[in-house]
Amino acid sequence: MIALWWLYFDYIVLAAENRLSKEIGTARAVMARDSYSYIHLLIVGSIIFVAVGIEQTIAHVGEPLALIPAIAFCGGCGLYLLGHTAFRFRDHRTVSYLRLGVGIVAVALIPVALQIPALAALALLTALLVGLTVYETLWSEHRNRLRSTK
Repeated sequence: MIALWWLYFDYIVLAAENRLSKEIGTARAVMARDSYSYIHLLIVGSIIFVAVGIEQTIAHVGEPLALIPAIAFCGGCGLYLLGHTAFRFRDHRTVSYLRLGVGIVAVALIPVALQIPALAALALLTALLVGLTVYETLWSEHRNRLRSTK
């Protein structure tokens, strides 16, 4: 999903680069280790889960997702945003309550994905993530401030 890419590369990378460039020596190495190995494991693992969910959606478009693919798909989207939240907290000591909330909503959609056609679940999660992306792109002051300095 392009929204996952956009959420990471349009904002997270810039904020992390900005913060990491301000550190020196051991503090920089520790931040890089934490952010780009331990926390990125959540992000990379979640992308794999989302891919499993999308694969199962494509394989069974008109049927509801089975339990494991629904958990992988919806839970993977939630885990992805939780990874972003952990990344931001580690680097900036702040939390994006919007990303955290959207992540919780994504996980809460697991029971819904078990009841509706897989294609509808895909559309629902896509709308949720695209909505988050559009909101941040247009109205996030922090994001827009970072983008204007580049």
